[in-house]
Amino acid sequence: MDTTADKPKVSWCELRSLGTEGCRETFLSLLSERKIKHVTCVSVLPMDQYDVFIEEMVANIPREEQTDALRWNVVERLDYPSSDALIESFEQPSPPRSGSKQMAYVIATHQKTVQANVHAFYHRGQSRITGINIHELALRNIATLLPEDKDGVALLHLRGSSGLLTVTRDKTLYLARKIEIGLDHIFEYLNENHADGDAEEILKHCSLLDEICNQVQSTLDYYLSRFMPNTIERLYLAPLEQPLEPLRAALSDRLAVRVKNINLGELFDFIEPIPDDRTLGKLFPAFGVRLSCPECKQQINLFDSRFIPKIELATANQIMATLAASILLVILSWGILYGHLSRGETRLANEKIKLARMEARVGELVQRYPVQKMDTALEKHIGQIEGQILMKKLVVQILQGSYDFGNTHGFSIYFKELSRKKLDGIWISRMRILNGGEQFGLYGKAMDPKTIPAMVSLFQQDEKLSGHAYDLIKMEKNGIVEFSLLTHPMDEKNEDATQEKNSGLLQPTSPFSFMMEKFVEKALSGIIGTH
Repeated sequence: MDTTADKPKVSWCELRSLGTEGCRETFLSLLSERKIKHVTCVSVLPMDQYDVFIEEMVANIPREEQTDALRWNVVERLDYPSSDALIESFEQPSPPRSGSKQMAYVIATHQKTVQANVHAFYHRGQSRITGINIHELALRNIATLLPEDKDGVALLHLRGSSGLLTVTRDKTLYLARKIEIGLDHIFEYLNENHADGDAEEILKHCSLLDEICNQVQSTLDYYLSRFMPNTIERLYLAPLEQPLEPLRAALSDRLAVRVKNINLGELFDFIEPIPDDRTLGKLFPAFGVRLSCPECKQQINLFDSRFIPKIELATANQIMATLAASILLVILSWGILYGHLSRGETRLANEKIKLARMEARVGELVQRYPVQKMDTALEKHIGQIEGQILMKKLVVQILQGSYDFGNTHGFSIYFKELSRKKLDGIWISRMRILNGGEQFGLYGKAMDPKTIPAMVSLFQQDEKLSGHAYDLIKMEKNGIVEFSLLTHPMDEKNEDATQEKNSGLLQPTSPFSFMMEKFVEKALSGIIGTH
């Protein structure tokens, strides 16, 4: 229930029979099914498990000490020792007449009753109980929601073997009276007199109802005489555990006040469907004790934290038994571990023996089949044979005319043509012919840079020197113009003095060029010498 809103909101309510499980087991199963992890509980004692006395308050004693003073007025009337009694009290409203005695309600119950409630609803870490209350104040809490509460209202709750009548006004309980006649007595009377007519007609002549109404009327008259001039004009009838529709009309015919059935659907906002009247009748006190009334002055709480289950300390015998069991467990565990260790060591020794055997076998094989070393002389001889094979293949290619020597006509014609093409103010200092004439480079100096394009033009007119495209022309002026006419880029950095002197020789670039330089002359001379 959520009581923070203007109209209390009931999330869910449920009635369960205890059966053979007991209250604690039934409650814990309810928490499990509802998936409730943490909850705070309040409970209301059954009416037959506590006693209510109206006692005159002791004069000249502070309110906080009245309960201890009133205790000795009631313990002699209890059927159990005073040391086992839990006593609480709250004041009855003061009557308007001067000189009237100030009275108080004194509630007494056995410690075992409270202890049973705490045990039922306290579960460490999941649920705890914070309050234990009585029916009188539970009905007072519900009466505060009734529209007539401001001026005064009576509420009658009939149970199986008894009933309870309360008179409240402005959130205050003025009178509470236990009715010794319950629904069981009325239904028993109906069953005995069923042959005489229907239930409504039988109730008109029911003496049990006459007795209930006499007690109700006398209570209302006492209220009027003690707390005049306020009168009670409405009596509400709580939901019945056993439906009996004609009961309200039968009570109304016997009383001077109007009787009305209380409708919990109007007082509470139910999230789930509203239970039937039978269930609501049994849950009626639970609604009241959960509703509470913080602003009400009359409050009691029979809960005693002394009865919260404590963590029991083990006795000396229990400690010794636990210690002995622990030692036995340690010994057993050590024995198991020692067995595993022994078996592991045995397996390790066997594996070492196998490894030693394998290493000895490997040593025998190494001695029998030593690693063969490469013979340097043989390797050199093989290289010479492979070279001879390669040279012979080249000779065959040459004889068959399938080998490309590049320029086979020689290069003297280039020099002849260059000597004929004389230009004043320009002279050739070096010429490079690479890759059989595929790459051509001409180096020289000139007095005037304008003569270099003229020289190139003159070369193109000659049959022998034409056909070369000079993609790279370099000119540097250091007093005179140094020029380079190159058909392809040529690496000038790594040339040494020997290369400068032999700039006209064939420069090998193919994988066979070097061999051709060293081998062709020897091969051809050998062939000519043989034939």
